[in-house]
Amino acid sequence: MRIRLLLPVSAALFVLATMAASRAHADPEPTVLPVEGARTDLADPNLEISPWAAGKPRLFASSRIDAGVGYGKVQVAAGYGLPHWAWVGVEAYPISTFEFAGVYAGLRGSLPFLDLAIGVRDSASYRRGFLQASPHHTHDELDQRQGDRAHYVDYEATLSGALPAPGGFAVWEASLFIVDGAPAGVHLYEESMRAIMQPPKIAFARLGYVLGLGPRDAVKIGALGEAVFLPGRDTGPVYRIGPALQIVLTDHLEALGLLTMAVKSPDELGFFLSAYGILGLRWKWATGETKPGFP
Repeated sequence: MRIRLLLPVSAALFVLATMAASRAHADPEPTVLPVEGARTDLADPNLEISPWAAGKPRLFASSRIDAGVGYGKVQVAAGYGLPHWAWVGVEAYPISTFEFAGVYAGLRGSLPFLDLAIGVRDSASYRRGFLQASPHHTHDELDQRQGDRAHYVDYEATLSGALPAPGGFAVWEASLFIVDGAPAGVHLYEESMRAIMQPPKIAFARLGYVLGLGPRDAVKIGALGEAVFLPGRDTGPVYRIGPALQIVLTDHLEALGLLTMAVKSPDELGFFLSAYGILGLRWKWATGETKPGFP
């Protein structure tokens, strides 16, 4: 019964995410669904939780490559622990979409049900500039740039996690960005948050439920709710809701799909500029793997 329900829902998510991800490019970081390969049924200690949970804690180098509709990112990391499972260390990555490019570096500590990332990102828009401060913005303002293209630095902190729930997981995330490099008195379309802010602060919260299906819960499908908080703008947050999908294809490869759509916003940006969308593949690698291989 679950599989029968999954097929039409997955098809609908694919169509919507493909339409939106071509323009609604979000930075797929951290993991859309924080639990990587974990099971919801842990009653049998002999069941394999995740291939990345095997082996002994060690010094390692690793990589996570994301490629999807309109975006690409290559993350490299070095640290101690079990890569992609439970570790602490440093990471860096370049990212590019059709609309902006960025370079990130920072510290990260990760457990199966909890993840903390702190770092700095240099971001540059390919075609958008800073905006004149206003209580209300429209799509046309973003398409009609005046002045130089926006170039700024984000200081970021993100804490995310998951809790076991009946049949699946409750997932959550909280982020705070501090923007440096914006001129005084302007507004900025923050490319990762997909919302217009008044620098320097913007915050993000996500809460959702994910259902685990199949062996080792290889398929996870669920719904998410998001709020983007805009300190300095007396307009209230941006609220978005939508579906999410993760499919573990091999020990190293998974497919990701996410599309959250704005249901309340102080601005009229249209569907694509207000939505947060990801549709693509993620491949993982690390030194010292117990089951190395491609893909």
